[in-house]
Amino acid sequence: MSDIRAAQKVQFQKVALTWASTNAKVPDEVAVRDMLLNMRTFIGPDLSDDDIEDVFDHVTRILSIHMDMGAVIEGAQYVPWLEKRRTTIDWRLWSAYSAYLAEHGRSPLVLDQLNKSLEKILDHMGDPSDEDSWERRGLVIGDVQSGKTSTYIGLMDKAADAGYRIFIVLTGNTESLRRQTQARVDEGMIGRDSAAALIGARKGLGGDKDNRLGVGLKLESTSSVASTTTVLTDFRKSSAQAMNIVPGQGLSVVFITKKNRVVLDRIADWLESQRVGGGKLKHPVLFLDDEADYASINTNKEEEDPTAINAAIRRILATSSRNSYIGFTATPFANIFINDEDDKDLFPRDFIYALDAPSNYQGATTLFGPSEELDDQELDEHPVIRILEDAEEYFPASHKSSLIVKEIPESLSEAVRTFLLANAIRDLRGEQGSPRSMLVNVSRFNLVQQRLGEWLAGELAAYRNAINSHAATFARGNPNHELEMMRETFWREYDSSEFSWDDVLQMLPAAVAEIELKVVNSKRDKSNEEKELRDENAPRQISIGGDLLSRGLTLEGLMVSYFYRRTAASDTLMQMGRWFGYRDGYEDVCRLWLSAEVVSAYAYTADSLLELRLELERMRDQKLTPQQYGLAVRNHPGALLITARNKMRAAEVGQKSISLRGRPIESTTLSSDMTRIRANAVAADELFAAIQSSGIGSEQVGTSSRQIWRSVPKHLVATFLDAFSAADSAALFQGSALARFARNAQAEDLQAWDVVLVGGSGSEVELGGVSIKRPVRRALLSNGTWVISGSNRRVAGPGDVATPLSSARRAEIESAYLDTQNGSAKRAPDTQFVQNLERPVLLVYPVERRGGEGENLAEQTLIAIVIAVPGTAGVVSTTDQVTYWLNAVAKKLWFQDFDTYEDDEDED
Repeated sequence: MSDIRAAQKVQFQKVALTWASTNAKVPDEVAVRDMLLNMRTFIGPDLSDDDIEDVFDHVTRILSIHMDMGAVIEGAQYVPWLEKRRTTIDWRLWSAYSAYLAEHGRSPLVLDQLNKSLEKILDHMGDPSDEDSWERRGLVIGDVQSGKTSTYIGLMDKAADAGYRIFIVLTGNTESLRRQTQARVDEGMIGRDSAAALIGARKGLGGDKDNRLGVGLKLESTSSVASTTTVLTDFRKSSAQAMNIVPGQGLSVVFITKKNRVVLDRIADWLESQRVGGGKLKHPVLFLDDEADYASINTNKEEEDPTAINAAIRRILATSSRNSYIGFTATPFANIFINDEDDKDLFPRDFIYALDAPSNYQGATTLFGPSEELDDQELDEHPVIRILEDAEEYFPASHKSSLIVKEIPESLSEAVRTFLLANAIRDLRGEQGSPRSMLVNVSRFNLVQQRLGEWLAGELAAYRNAINSHAATFARGNPNHELEMMRETFWREYDSSEFSWDDVLQMLPAAVAEIELKVVNSKRDKSNEEKELRDENAPRQISIGGDLLSRGLTLEGLMVSYFYRRTAASDTLMQMGRWFGYRDGYEDVCRLWLSAEVVSAYAYTADSLLELRLELERMRDQKLTPQQYGLAVRNHPGALLITARNKMRAAEVGQKSISLRGRPIESTTLSSDMTRIRANAVAADELFAAIQSSGIGSEQVGTSSRQIWRSVPKHLVATFLDAFSAADSAALFQGSALARFARNAQAEDLQAWDVVLVGGSGSEVELGGVSIKRPVRRALLSNGTWVISGSNRRVAGPGDVATPLSSARRAEIESAYLDTQNGSAKRAPDTQFVQNLERPVLLVYPVERRGGEGENLAEQTLIAIVIAVPGTAGVVSTTDQVTYWLNAVAKKLWFQDFDTYEDDEDED
């Protein structure tokens, strides 16, 4: 496609979306097609019929995107104010930003819902026309990479239109993220290139009109907003004084700064210098804390002074008599554990708002699904996820900065080849101008990242040279090793695409020509950083990094991700998922390489976040406030720490009545410690010996190798559960939580259990005098943990939990379920069988390990278990209890007695 046609196509899409956003209702497909045909002569005279069809598909796809309202819970002191002022406010900044978003592909339905959400948040902030003193503390929860930045920029615009005059946006702790945020605010609120004054001569920029961008192109004047920071510089008091910036009636002042105590103290000093007569500022202040769960939390003990960033935030807020603090985060675990009794801290006492993501958002649930539903075959056939099995040898989880990268694993080479191929496919689709990126995150150490970058630079050069020098001869049948590897990768990953290998091979030389490799970490040369900001970013880029890529920083057009990291906390892990977000039009070429353990952790963390959102919805429905209703975060089986322990100093571990019913619970991760492995084997041996001694006979289940003992007294099961332990990360299987559940259950149907010993095709083993062939499961060693059935995170095979049911009953349940699915399901999920059990069931798997790396355990039995409690998932009974982390409110309101964990004071 020519450059002229490509430009006309993009312009046509923008015009069509702008037209759609101005309609009273979302136009249907007939109206869109008529509009395109009518405007074709004026906007796209060089476009072909196929180009027009592409524009039509693009526009109608965007118009179909929708978003729900989300859930908000509000403080007891909430007094609505916006309704009575709405018609008197000139929404000039918001109108310009809304038009800008529409032009850049935001669906009218999403924009309408965003407008409502922003007004809901604004209404819970302080009314800037109210001259009395007030302060507000709130929290907005979004999804990782779901558009939180555009949300709070929209909020800034609305707040400025309503009368707020000082805006402080606190980004992460890196200059790269601060600059990225500044550029977004330049476009969405300030309307000018904030760096123009510093680099204007190099860019050839002149007056205000030349410097305009984003909303500035839609406004008559951009003089109502001034920025004290730029894309190149954080806040300097001297710069603000030199620019003679004074917030007032017609001027809003913006600070975009990072979480650095020195810079925050400078801002506080400058704000204090603006006070008249030593009092407090009268200008309404909006403090937006992006990634509010990171660095802003006071992790010190109550009797100590608050941590530096937390104290600096408090000091800035104290300079004004009218201020609203709003934290934004995708992982709010640390925020809900803030002590609500400390009025000076940042507990969201006035409101918590859980935003819903638009329908085209791809998040953890989209990629990983409910934590119990992906079986081995489904994950092996997953369109996006690829399981890493060779990375540990090259990048050990516990490596130091001295690690020498001698070579790279084949899986990483495969990922690089996939990225090159994906570029060619998108070029064949006519998307040459779109940004593309690949992420490689295997180490937190700058030196290791640099060494890996050198290896990958060589890898990229080798493939690029082979493509440039040999593509034509390879197409004629001449052999070439690199191109043969490329072809095999194409067959594995993209053979079902609309293009043939010959098409892709022909496009590869142009597709890979502009790909650059970049190491992204805090040690980059400052002069290079400045050059990158002045120049356009590489349109196609392989980014190698670590923690700098873990929060906030966006990689445009991310298609391929290679991630092999160990993290101690769920919130940190979720924030590392830069691959979450929007992939409209190219989601089919995206690929993600992860370890089996990380796949499991993401799925469980997604479950915890979903449950927290459901809890907020229940709070909203009951009209409860953050300070009336406690919040608890579930220690889900297989989960990591929720967040760093020093962020949970106001939290305790306690019992919450929730339901274990209706779904299986599996010990998918087991410790590799030989002492614990042997202890689990002894516990299983003693369990079956005790059952045999009780006189309960076993039954063979059909022709399978499973044996079942029915109506086993619950105390025998509880004794076994007391002795059994999984990996340290599998919190629910640690300590006595499950044993206490089994032993103390009061419900009539929980007084006895069915116990199943599951066999298989492996070698024979004897437990408690019962001989059985061991079930064979793949087990991968990752971070000192055996991950059972590494790819699918399942111990149970399909239908194992249905063992206590007769074959006729199983068939009846499956048939009834499939009749409701209209052919979309191949079999009934385990949850359908669990809710029909007569008694809870314990399935014991004496696993024979196959595959993976590490010590050969062929002679050592790994004991894994599955527990399934009958009933309907989500139905709460006061006799069903599991372990939760409780915030301070929950501790006071719900529970009297707690089992507390020992906490190492130095542990983070």
